[in-house]
Amino acid sequence: MMIFLASILAATVAVDIPVARVVDDAKAIDRIAAASKHDMPHDLMRRILNEDIDARRGRRSDGTYEHAGYERFDSGRTSQSFSVQPKDQTLEIRGSFVYKLQIEAPSRRMLLMTKNRHVYLDRVEIDYLPVSGVQTTQKMKLDTWLEPGQNKTVDFEAIARQATVRLFAHADEKVGYGNGQ
Repeated sequence: MMIFLASILAATVAVDIPVARVVDDAKAIDRIAAASKHDMPHDLMRRILNEDIDARRGRRSDGTYEHAGYERFDSGRTSQSFSVQPKDQTLEIRGSFVYKLQIEAPSRRMLLMTKNRHVYLDRVEIDYLPVSGVQTTQKMKLDTWLEPGQNKTVDFEAIARQATVRLFAHADEKVGYGNGQ
């Protein structure tokens, strides 16, 4: 139990929080854990630790944290599929709490006769509201062909609370449309 608390205490020095209270809480929890047999007040200790962690992270009123990082899980991915025509197209997707755009061209076969075709990615425009900041637009020139089975990742400059991504793309005029997601 004390090893976990020591790592919390070591990190609290850099953040402007009541360090003395966190230290006192750690000492009290260590003493309770040492004195208790099987009747340890888990609920109370968990509440104290969560308050200390929230204080260390700098919890904001909107539920986000000032001094905490985000773990990047792909399970919350927003996904849309598009058929890209030979003429220039603007593909648009929106998301919340996003940090990157991943463009994929599946290598699957369509119907029985044809396979997916390559798609030209011209540029991407990302309008987003960072978690801490003002509305921002990020523009990036891609200038690349995306072959079936390949993907392209565009990282945001900051984690976005809300984002709208516009991808400007077109398929090859000679071979026809391509699919992507």
